[in-house]
Amino acid sequence: TEIDVPVPDEVPVMDQFGRTFNPLFLLVRRGQTVRFTNSEDDVHTVHLKDGSGETLFNVATLFGSTYEFTFDHEDSYDVVCNTHTEMQANILVVSSPYAVLADSDGIFTVRDMLPGTYTVTMLNGEDRYERDVEIVAGRNDIDLTGV
Repeated sequence: TEIDVPVPDEVPVMDQFGRTFNPLFLLVRRGQTVRFTNSEDDVHTVHLKDGSGETLFNVATLFGSTYEFTFDHEDSYDVVCNTHTEMQANILVVSSPYAVLADSDGIFTVRDMLPGTYTVTMLNGEDRYERDVEIVAGRNDIDLTGV
């Protein structure tokens, strides 16, 4: 069954400060807009490439400037600064409203899921693992170690 969960109104921000993209990784929903900002007195670029390496945009960013882009396709995107090649980040765009990032201990919470069977996809670097899980009403604890 299709579940209609609206795209969040919140606009995630990827900032440039200290010659680093902050955060280094963003997880966003398909259809969500990301705001790229430059919070330091240094000229940078935001060069976005899709999973096949094709450039989607490459804009210069001055101190205090912003650039917004709406992600219409699921993919893994690389973000680089052409001026400072050590500056790199990633954006993962998903269609599922149930995508979350685990904390440093591997703990995560997904709220407001309807009971049913779901396929859990776990990404860890380049590794991808999948497993079906049954979600029941109330709290569900799922152990994905050994997946």
